[in-house]
Amino acid sequence: MQIDRILKEIQEEAQVRKSQPPHPDSQNLKKIRIQIVEPPPPLFIRAIQKLHQYGWQSPKMFYLWIASIPKWGYPLLLLRDLVRLPTLRKRIQDTNDLLESHFIALNQRIETELWPRHEEQIRIMNSRLIEALNYVKQLDKKIGSPKLESTQNVEQNLEENWLDQFYFDFENHFRGTKEDILKGQSAYLQYLQKSGVNFENKPALDLGCGRGEWLQALKSANIVAKGVDLNQIMIEECLHSVLDVVEQDVIEYLNLLEPESVGAITGFHIVEHLPFSTLVHLLDECLRVLISGGIAIFETPNPENLMVGSCNFYTDPTHRNPIPPHTLSFMLTQRGFVETTVLQFSPLASSQDIKVIDPELRQVVERYYKEQDYAVIGKKF
Repeated sequence: MQIDRILKEIQEEAQVRKSQPPHPDSQNLKKIRIQIVEPPPPLFIRAIQKLHQYGWQSPKMFYLWIASIPKWGYPLLLLRDLVRLPTLRKRIQDTNDLLESHFIALNQRIETELWPRHEEQIRIMNSRLIEALNYVKQLDKKIGSPKLESTQNVEQNLEENWLDQFYFDFENHFRGTKEDILKGQSAYLQYLQKSGVNFENKPALDLGCGRGEWLQALKSANIVAKGVDLNQIMIEECLHSVLDVVEQDVIEYLNLLEPESVGAITGFHIVEHLPFSTLVHLLDECLRVLISGGIAIFETPNPENLMVGSCNFYTDPTHRNPIPPHTLSFMLTQRGFVETTVLQFSPLASSQDIKVIDPELRQVVERYYKEQDYAVIGKKF
């Protein structure tokens, strides 16, 4: 009974639908063409179609298709890489050879064109960097750590500063005025001018420059020079006179210089302050940094003068021991200098004006009035 009732309801609903006008879209549905999708052809048919489509590239496409299959394609990829390996190795070798030739050409250009053109500027910049680094190190030593310094360090700093001031005052009192020193040292200018050194490229170096009298004489003669001294007050005095100086130990500074980078080296009243081994090391470093044909001049008190050797030499409490002229001359020759010459200056009086009959007494008197200073001049072969 229930089935009959359902069928009856369906028939009634069909009658109602038939009595209604057709839906507008029903006409459009009749016009749509129904496309029948065919199943893909078998694998062999697809391979034939690809062969026909790509022609001569078909083997390549077939290889790529096989290589793209997971696991199955890995041996083919490995085989391809093994086949390509000799070619890749040759290309890498050719690239390396090309780069090496470019580097060699660039090196040759730097050595033949760029380096000679900018050598002096590079050396100057290097020297300035070294000086700046040393200055920073000295500042670091002076500033120290933020912690409280020990009593010993404080006393040491005070002693060093006191000694700088003491020696500056000592020089002003005993050594003479700047004008007198400048007049006396100007006698050495001729030896630098006759050396034939180009001081624009290879500047002179004054060791223990002090108040800078010799540097001022060189500057007036248009000779490029630099001074080195440890006394901070002396350095400030030189800087005030617009002189090129650096505050550093002379041995340490010489150690930083390149070989054959200096045209001339001078040291006025410095050798008598040094221990023997330090003096020998100083001479060795001077010979190393001097250019061929460069000269070294060292002036020191003359102990052949009786007053100097017995008394005046020890006026300076920092003097160690007097060095006779023949000893210093031998030291320069023994360490490698050539054409060493001894010059003597500043006699107390002319021996011709001394009238002494006794020959032995006259010899003593001549020793008394003998030159108070001497200098040894050596040349690098």
